[in-house]
Amino acid sequence: MNIPEEQRKLIKAIEETKDVNKLCEYLNTDYERMSGLDKKSFVAIDGIIYRISTVDLAHGSKNTALIYEHMHQMRYEVIVFKGLFLGLFIEGEPIYTKRYKTEEEAIAGHEHILSKIEDIVKLVV
Repeated sequence: MNIPEEQRKLIKAIEETKDVNKLCEYLNTDYERMSGLDKKSFVAIDGIIYRISTVDLAHGSKNTALIYEHMHQMRYEVIVFKGLFLGLFIEGEPIYTKRYKTEEEAIAGHEHILSKIEDIVKLVV
């Protein structure tokens, strides 16, 4: 199987790091990003990694952005995943989602959710 270099690097870090808090530190500093808004935060709670992911659903495409704007759709999304996400290999389980109209609201929402992640996990899991 041909595994891209970025994913091989991530898999190696996971195999070598037994401490989930240290793994979260690594992921928070060295995780591949998409084009457009793509903010990721990783947090370990009770030995489980949660990923807070904030993305521009238009993925930086001006045409898609215009469609969202024209349809008055919430274009930015914050999702909390339980478990680690490694592209095609391991999927995290989405446990919380919230959409926002502007990038500024989405970034503020991401930070708010990050500050309340333990409460969110207690309510949903």
